[in-house]
Amino acid sequence: GGILLFIKKNIQIISSEMSKEFEILHCKVRINNNSKLISIIAGYKPPVVNNQNFISEVERIVDSVIGCVDDCIIAGDLNMNMFDESNELINFCESFGFQNTVSKGTRLNYKTMHKTLLDVILILCFDLFLTSEVFEYSNSDHWLV
Repeated sequence: GGILLFIKKNIQIISSEMSKEFEILHCKVRINNNSKLISIIAGYKPPVVNNQNFISEVERIVDSVIGCVDDCIIAGDLNMNMFDESNELINFCESFGFQNTVSKGTRLNYKTMHKTLLDVILILCFDLFLTSEVFEYSNSDHWLV
């Protein structure tokens, strides 16, 4: 587990906070002096953590920034399968209007040989988005996004 967020030198960090209860890092950044203010939420939800409790914390953060920022991005290993018909993460995305940019499986269950989509990049606005890709990586149980 854990979170790592790289931010280039030319991107201004306006604020950052770490959730006290969960592995969630929230940063507000400005790419250029006169550009949009973007909220980035990076998270890791261990499989043993209750999905609804984790989503409630993400909702609290999103509620606090909607209307104050120009865009919001949520990324990380949230351990909720986006290939499932319905789960807390899908319900959250539908409620707030987030779209997942990752469309391929990010983990292979070697017992069933089925792929799951547990690692996401969720966005509200496609203005800054180009593409996402999944790269199979043998040194981890999840692939790189």
